[in-house]
Amino acid sequence: MPDYKRKLAAIFSADVAGYSRLMGDNEALTVETLTEYREVMYSLIKQHRGRVIDSPGDNLLAEFASVVDAAQCAVAIQKEIQSRNLSLQEDRRMQFRIGINLGDVIEEGESLYGDGVNIAARLESLADPGGICISKTAFDHIESKLPLGYEFIGEQTVKNISKPVFAYKVIMDPRVVTASIIKRVKNKSFWSIRNLLITCGIVVLLLIIASVLGIIPRCSAPKTAKRDDQRPSIVVLPFRNMSGDPGQESFSDGITEELIHSLARIDGLRLISRTTSFYYKGKNVSLPTIGNELGVTHVLEGSVRKDENNLRVTVQLISVADDTHLLSLTYDRELKDIFVVQEEISKAVAEKLKIKLLGNEYENEAPSIVEHERRVGINVVIDDDEIITGGLLATGFNIDMAGSVKGGLKVYGANVEISGISQDVVDFWAMNATLSGDFKDKVKGSAEKLTISGTFEKDLEIDARKITITSTAVINGDFIYSGVLDRKDGSRINGEITETKKVTPEAFSFEEMPEEKSGLAIILGKLYWCACFFILGVFAYFLFPKQNEKILSAISCNSFFKTIWKGFLFIITSTVIIVLAFLSFVGISVGIIYSCFFSIIMSSALLYGYLWAGRKLLNLIKASFADKYFISLITGIIVIEALSMIPYVGWIAKVIPFLLGVSAMWQVTRAALKSEKAEVQTES
Repeated sequence: MPDYKRKLAAIFSADVAGYSRLMGDNEALTVETLTEYREVMYSLIKQHRGRVIDSPGDNLLAEFASVVDAAQCAVAIQKEIQSRNLSLQEDRRMQFRIGINLGDVIEEGESLYGDGVNIAARLESLADPGGICISKTAFDHIESKLPLGYEFIGEQTVKNISKPVFAYKVIMDPRVVTASIIKRVKNKSFWSIRNLLITCGIVVLLLIIASVLGIIPRCSAPKTAKRDDQRPSIVVLPFRNMSGDPGQESFSDGITEELIHSLARIDGLRLISRTTSFYYKGKNVSLPTIGNELGVTHVLEGSVRKDENNLRVTVQLISVADDTHLLSLTYDRELKDIFVVQEEISKAVAEKLKIKLLGNEYENEAPSIVEHERRVGINVVIDDDEIITGGLLATGFNIDMAGSVKGGLKVYGANVEISGISQDVVDFWAMNATLSGDFKDKVKGSAEKLTISGTFEKDLEIDARKITITSTAVINGDFIYSGVLDRKDGSRINGEITETKKVTPEAFSFEEMPEEKSGLAIILGKLYWCACFFILGVFAYFLFPKQNEKILSAISCNSFFKTIWKGFLFIITSTVIIVLAFLSFVGISVGIIYSCFFSIIMSSALLYGYLWAGRKLLNLIKASFADKYFISLITGIIVIEALSMIPYVGWIAKVIPFLLGVSAMWQVTRAALKSEKAEVQTES
């Protein structure tokens, strides 16, 4: 094999865009212009310490010892030719495309050969007329050394080159600065951007904290509640400290919190949250006003008084409608263990209120399921000799409950059969359900197809498409149902039979949407999600830098509508897979895994949608910092979130970038898997 001389060189390749058309229109003028421009290029190449290797036809090949020199020369040539083109007619203007590559070449005399030269020629064909395209090897050497912008255009498969070439378009900047000035400007830009991001982050955090603590009244002030909820409703106002000792303030607040916690366990009662109730602490607002603002029917207030080691707690229940006292309770205790006293009093008050607000029938009501046993799986079986106390929550595909359960039963599955004994309240959801057991308390649920053949001591409330009551069924309470009923002879229903109709949701209308949030609350919510996506972007930037550019390239380089369509198909396919995983033999656990994966895909896809939109916008305004990752991300987030607030059509601003992002992620992942598969086959 001949011993060729090899070296590393920066190869510069240029040719004329539309040269054949120019020659066809006027050969003489084309040759004259080309000769003039070629002399300009020769001169500038020499000024930048390069040498011309060859110049056949409209092509010019040059060599530089430094990639920086090659890039500076390319920018100077394009600027000079651009200015000279202004004096020509538009159809006679000559534009060059330039490609630059840093690679290993073979030197033979004055000529150069090898892939290093070929790649430069291929990059030239990828450049825009009047533009410059460089390889990744060249980009790595000049990225931080020249005041230029760069746009990654992805992996490019080029003729006669075995592996794809990573390519960048150069965004030319008119500034001419020295290396020291470049370094100082870039450092200043970095620190100013960094400080700006830190400041924005601190402001967002302060606004979120202020809204949570209620420092911003317009955001934290409670809104008028909906009036269509017919349940008894109550707000527990912070108890007043009447002892004169500021140290007892925490005890009175503790009583309030314990009461809210105890009342929250009562089914059938609508309770205002702690954050909202403590908004009124120390404020002189009438009880009817509070009731109207919160849309509640009752207000609970009280006071705490301490004398040495004795404690008195007074509680009043007030009706908002007529501002009258419905219940007044006084508790005198010896203060030994603060937490025990707080818990004892709050439970006693909660029991009294449950009876007062919900009626005597709730006096002996079974406790709701708060702490209960959980059973999850494809097939969940409770054998007939098994006894469960404390409640049971069962979730699975096939559920067979033949044992005895006390403390409440909640069942969610595809095929459900309850043939055992249920001592307390039962709540179920199923595709196909059979109730053949002994039910001592209320039963409520919904199914696609339901068979009833057991004994029910209390009310049975059912929503199903088809209901079959067999001849062995006994319902001693009321039977409330919606759906098609098939009742067999011999069945007994001793209570009232009531047929209800399913509530059909009204057509969605923006005009009918209740105004539940203030403008400031909406903005704070947007800022919160912007901060979340920025943090997600930071992780993506540091963990997957190459994948980021590949995904953005997939969005930019493919057909817009084709990319949208691929994203839409991916979402539909993923949704179908998740549904099948939940309902088929695969099981609930796999469905949950698919759902988590789908959520990650959704968030990541929207992140890349933000990046794509920001980069596109910055390129439109010809900003030299369009290639900056975080500037593009922030720009995209701000623009899309702002557009999404437009009534009626704002959702489009998020849907389109989301579909583009998920499509690009899918394409890049698919290409990577195909590449790995091909490598494995090659090795084998």
